[in-house]
Amino acid sequence: MTKLWDKLLMSLGVVGGGAVIVLGLGYAVTIIAAFITGLDVWIGAPVWLQYVLAFLAIPLFQLAAIPMLIIAFVGAMEGWGWEWWQAGLLCFPGIPLMIAALFGTAIFSGAEALTRRNRS
Repeated sequence: MTKLWDKLLMSLGVVGGGAVIVLGLGYAVTIIAAFITGLDVWIGAPVWLQYVLAFLAIPLFQLAAIPMLIIAFVGAMEGWGWEWWQAGLLCFPGIPLMIAALFGTAIFSGAEALTRRNRS
C-alpha cells in the first residue's frame, strides 16, 4: 500500500509541477503582450522598437520590472479595454496578498493584545 501511495504522490508532484510551469509561462506571455500593447498605446513606439524593448526587458526583468509592469498595466487598460482593477491584478498580483497579510497580522496582533490584557 505504501508503494502505491508513494507512486501516486510522485505522479501528482510531476503533474503539479508541470502545471505550475505552464501557468507561469502563460502569465509571462500575457505580461509581455500587455507590455507590447502598452508601448504601442502609451508611447506610440514603432513595432520593431516594441519587440526590441520586450526582448531586452525579459532578461533584465529584475532591473526593469517596475517600468515594464506599469507599461503593461497601461496596455491592459487602454489597449485591451480592461478595468483598472483587472489590469492591476494582472500586473501587481502581490498587492492584494500583502493587504490581506497586513489585515490578518493586525487582527491577530490585536486579539493577542486583548488576551494578554484580560489575563492581567
